[in-house]
Amino acid sequence: MKLKRMVLFICVIAISIAGCGKSDISTVRNGTISNYNSTTIDKAFSASFDKAEWQSYETERGERIVKFSGKISEKLHREATYKIDLFIKKEGPEADFENKNQLWHAIEYFKRINSTMILDLNQAYRCDPTPTLSGVISPNCDDQDNNQPYLLAALTAFSEAFWKAGTPVEVLWLVHTNGNTFELLSMSSPEWEGLEFRSVLDKIYGR
Repeated sequence: MKLKRMVLFICVIAISIAGCGKSDISTVRNGTISNYNSTTIDKAFSASFDKAEWQSYETERGERIVKFSGKISEKLHREATYKIDLFIKKEGPEADFENKNQLWHAIEYFKRINSTMILDLNQAYRCDPTPTLSGVISPNCDDQDNNQPYLLAALTAFSEAFWKAGTPVEVLWLVHTNGNTFELLSMSSPEWEGLEFRSVLDKIYGR
């Protein structure tokens, strides 16, 4: 009986030790990113993405990788488009200037995702967006009465498409050999093509 108890006790100790080991996934999830240390990676990503999944694996070269995959949440979409929506609803010189500035972003965005949205709107409203001396884009419609409707249509389309909810994302981290530190390797999504890590992280962390 004593022998059995001793074997059982040893097994419990072995399980406890194994359970206390810190996994690569927990290292990343409980860690922070430089300049974004107001909260953990896990909390920031859980608040920004739906259907979150965490995996870890080792490459043929022995590199330890942690992969996060998920889908952009409706909350993150709203936060990413807050500024666009804010000025769409406003009127006056400040809103007009900002909307024309946002038009430039809309044009660049639809180019980046290979969408014909702006070209279709140009044709429908007979407009030729042109840079002004102040550095913003003027709708420059044949019929000046179409300037504001065109601007509204373009920014509404931009707001609906930008960082659209449900868009898949994938983020990779490399865990260093010490098992305690890591670095961000890549951030992949149709919405993030051509963007720097900082631009993406700013939105995930609500900046």
